[in-house]
Amino acid sequence: MRAIAGMLLLSLPIGLACGQRVDRSTPPRMAEGAGGFTVRSLSALPLVDGRTWIEVRDQFVSDGTYRAPNGQFTLTLEDKPENAHNVASFAIYFTDGNGTRSQLDPGFAVYTYITPDSRWIISDPLEAIDVTNWVKYSLSKALHIDSYVVMRAISPDGRRLVISRQTCAFDCAHIPDEYYEIGIP
Repeated sequence: MRAIAGMLLLSLPIGLACGQRVDRSTPPRMAEGAGGFTVRSLSALPLVDGRTWIEVRDQFVSDGTYRAPNGQFTLTLEDKPENAHNVASFAIYFTDGNGTRSQLDPGFAVYTYITPDSRWIISDPLEAIDVTNWVKYSLSKALHIDSYVVMRAISPDGRRLVISRQTCAFDCAHIPDEYYEIGIP
């Protein structure tokens, strides 16, 4: 019985094993490094057939409030037209089931995406927020992938994500996309 209890304790999210509650009323803590995320360059976009890879259809790119697949939180994107970008950008707000709201991005995000298991929020410029432990990772810095990223596909188990990247936001159709497979911890 102790072995089972020990395994259960080890499987709990960090911070919750000791009876601590994660405070989501403030922005998530910024962590150094990639937090277990990995990257692999691909020569082309893999076949998105609905079995091996599933198309990412719920990447949020406009004003609105969006519910996580598990229903435990929402993300609100608010347009920030005062930003000096050529691309629409948004402030992102997280609201948990208790109504606690915190700002995840001040107004520079072009998109946001919630993984199907609701564990990760991924936004531009390629940042990942661990909703369980309330930690933010700058994947663009850690994995050396710059902006102009599009979420393309996710594996059925939710552990791998395919993204494409362009070197510019507009008028670069003559430049081929770069493709990456991101391993999700």
